[in-house]
Amino acid sequence: MNTSDNRLKPLLNRGEGALLDIAGTVCDVTGTKAYAKIRIADAVHIEGSGISNELYRYALAAHFDVLISKDNKAFLAIEFDGDGHDSINDGKKAALCDRFGVPIVRVKQNHLDTKLFEDTSVAFFIWQLFCVDAFLDEYGSDPYEPYDPAWFVNVPGKDRNWPFAYAERWRGRLKRPFMESLGKFDSTVRSFYEYGLLQFGTVTCTYHKGLEYRSIYAQLVGRGSAVSGEAQLGLEVCGLDGRRLELFGEIASFVEGLAAEQMYRRGMAFLEGNAKTVSLEKLRARVKEWETEGFKLRRAFNFKI
Repeated sequence: MNTSDNRLKPLLNRGEGALLDIAGTVCDVTGTKAYAKIRIADAVHIEGSGISNELYRYALAAHFDVLISKDNKAFLAIEFDGDGHDSINDGKKAALCDRFGVPIVRVKQNHLDTKLFEDTSVAFFIWQLFCVDAFLDEYGSDPYEPYDPAWFVNVPGKDRNWPFAYAERWRGRLKRPFMESLGKFDSTVRSFYEYGLLQFGTVTCTYHKGLEYRSIYAQLVGRGSAVSGEAQLGLEVCGLDGRRLELFGEIASFVEGLAAEQMYRRGMAFLEGNAKTVSLEKLRARVKEWETEGFKLRRAFNFKI
C-alpha cells in the first residue's frame, strides 16, 4: 500500500505523537498503558450520571489526546495545546474530568521541550502522580507531613536513587571541577569547596503564583557574587481535589532543577573564564520584581530577601 496516499490523514499531530511517546516510555516501566484518542464516554460512565445534556453530547463526541490507564482504568489524561489550539471546549472537558475524577494536565510545546536529565516536564508530571499516590498511601491526608518528589530515595521503574533530586544532581557535577580550581575563588567560599561542600555556597529560592513557579539557583564564587540560573514553569490541571491536588501541584523541585542546570553551565564557563558573575543584590532585586507581580515565596535556602 502506498503510505504517501494523500487521501489518508495523520492519526496524531506532532505534539500528540510526542506526548504518546513520552507517556509510553514511562508506562513501559510502571506497568501502565498509554492510549491516544480515547473517547471520553469510553473512559467514564456517563449514563445516569446526572450531567447536563450538553456535557453528555460532548463526552460522546470528544476524546483525550493521551490517556494513561492503571489497572485498566483512567489514571491520567494529557492534552496538548499547540499553536492554533481552540480553547472553546476546554471548560467542558475540565468539568467532565472534575465530575468523574479523571486527572487531566494541559501542556504546551515548552513542556515537551523542557528536559532535565532523562525526564521532560511531561514525564515528570506523570511520575509526580505516581509519587503523590504512593505518598498518600503511606501518610494519608496528614497536612503536617511534608511532600517533595526530590525526597524519594527509590522509585519503581527508575534505575537510580534520588531520581527527582535534579538540582542536587547538577550541583554534584560541579564538586570535582570546583575542588580542582580553588584559585578561582576568594577566601569566603574557598574553604567550602576545598572539601567539596558546595551546599554551603548554594543560594536558592523558589516563588509561585498558583501553579506557576519561578526559581533562582545560584552558587557563590566570591564575596556577594555568584553564578546563577533562573527558570519558570507552569502547570494546568483539573480532575484532582483536596490533598491530592495540593501535592500534585508541588513542582518546585523540577523548576529548581532547570535553574540549577543553567547555574551548572555558567559555573563551568566561570572556571574557564568565560562567564560573568551576578551580585546577590541583583538577585534580590529580581525577586522583588516577582513579588510585585504577586508571586509568593515557596521556599529558599541561604537567600535573604
